[in-house]
Amino acid sequence: MVTFQEEHVKKTNVNLKNHALIFLRLPKSGSTTLATLLRNKYKEPEVFLIPQSQEKNKLYQLPLEKRAVIKYLDGHDVFGIHECLPTPSHYITLLRNPVDRIVSHYYYVLRRPDHYLHETVVANNMELEEYVASGISRELNNGQVRLLSTISCSFGNCTQEMLEQAKNNVSRHFSAIGTLEDFDKFLLLLKKKLGWHGYPLYIRRNVTSKRPSIKSLPASTIRTIEKYNQLDLEMYEHVKHNFHKNYHSYCTEADLTRFQWLNANYNRVKSIFS
Repeated sequence: MVTFQEEHVKKTNVNLKNHALIFLRLPKSGSTTLATLLRNKYKEPEVFLIPQSQEKNKLYQLPLEKRAVIKYLDGHDVFGIHECLPTPSHYITLLRNPVDRIVSHYYYVLRRPDHYLHETVVANNMELEEYVASGISRELNNGQVRLLSTISCSFGNCTQEMLEQAKNNVSRHFSAIGTLEDFDKFLLLLKKKLGWHGYPLYIRRNVTSKRPSIKSLPASTIRTIEKYNQLDLEMYEHVKHNFHKNYHSYCTEADLTRFQWLNANYNRVKSIFS
């Protein structure tokens, strides 16, 4: 077992390129777009995907020599998986504004009959505010802090200890953590830290359409979302503050302007031939 301590986060780009990259995917935080981009950076034998938490056992069952060749791993509930990798590793992830994430989550569930919550939400004709307070899923109650912490608890019973542990885990084990709202900047930071050649051009995927803006929601709905996601709100602000300090030590405004210009042209070309 090779753990990833805080000093490893500060290693050079060259050293990080030799570490396995673990992408902790937080639901409805831009993870589909980023996962698609990241997977294309690696060859098939180097990639290991964990779409469901119960499938983590497949990794533990792999022979040591097969685990040793893994360079990229992603999944929604994979924090701690570095303990079964025989090589050094580091995590990355994206957070999303908790209110925006919950709204997106609700409308995503409504339009996806295959989602595990869809039938219950539709059968009970749940409105957004009722959905959040129902206890139907722990994803709706500080779901981001839950996945960054190793402490488990029932709906509505998250503690300050979970938030502090999440912050500690990020400090010790993550080479980069950003926010969906700064997605382009996050990609630029990854390019610099991981030594990617060229710009990481992308097309947005799995975007929830036909949903209201935050400003149009009733104040009571916003308050309910905030009530059940207070730790996520604190974690989001903590990450956002630290990300901007980290980003400006690696990247310039000229980098961002060029990247966004190239990506806009890339999307225009793709739209013509799609």
